[in-house]
Amino acid sequence: MTTKGFHFSEESKKKISESHKGKFGRHHSEETRRKISEGHKGQIPWNIGKTNVYSEESKKKMSESHKGKKHPMYGKHHSEDAKKKISEGNKGKYISEETRRKISNANIGENHPNWMGGLSFKPYSPKFNTSLKRQIRKRDNYTCQKCGIIEDDLKKNLDVHHIDYNKNSCNKENLISLCTSCNVLVNCNREYWTKFFQECQENRSMLEVVS
Repeated sequence: MTTKGFHFSEESKKKISESHKGKFGRHHSEETRRKISEGHKGQIPWNIGKTNVYSEESKKKMSESHKGKKHPMYGKHHSEDAKKKISEGNKGKYISEETRRKISNANIGENHPNWMGGLSFKPYSPKFNTSLKRQIRKRDNYTCQKCGIIEDDLKKNLDVHHIDYNKNSCNKENLISLCTSCNVLVNCNREYWTKFFQECQENRSMLEVVS
C-alpha cells in the first residue's frame, strides 16, 4: 500500500511519528525495500524547485551542530588514481586571467624548468641560413627524424633543429630535420633529446661508413 495522493492530518502524522520512535537503525528486508521503492515511483521529491526550504532557526541549529567538527576529508591525501580522476574531471574548466598571469609570472626566466641561461634569446648564427637548412632537409630525405612525416604531407618545409640547443653550433652533425610539432615537443626534457638525437647521428655516420 502506498501513500501516493494521500494527505495526513496533523494527528495522523503525530501517531506515525510516535510509532517510529526507537526504530532507527533497523534494516529492511529486500522485499520491504522493493515495496518502498515501488511505492515512491513517479513521486516528485518535496523540495524540487523550492528555495529556502529551511527556516532561519533550522539553519542556525545546523550551523551550531557543525561547529568544531572537521570535514571528513581533512588531513587525508588522494591516491594517484584519485588524483588522475580529479584531473580528468577538471579538464576544460575555466582558469581566470589573474590565475593565468600568476602561473606565467612564476615561470619567467630562471624560474622556468627549461631555463638554459638565456640561450633562447640569442640570435642564430649567420651560417644558419636557407641554403644550410635545405642541405639538412635533403640529407634527411625531407623526413622528420622523430615521427617520420614527410614534407609533402605537411605542405610546408620541415624545421631544422640544433641538437645541442646552441644556435651558434651549425655543424651538420648538430642539425636535424623535425616537423613543427616535434620541434616544439623536444624543447622540454632537453638533456634526453640531446642524447637521443646525438645517438641517431652517430648511427647514421656508421651506416654511411659501412655503405
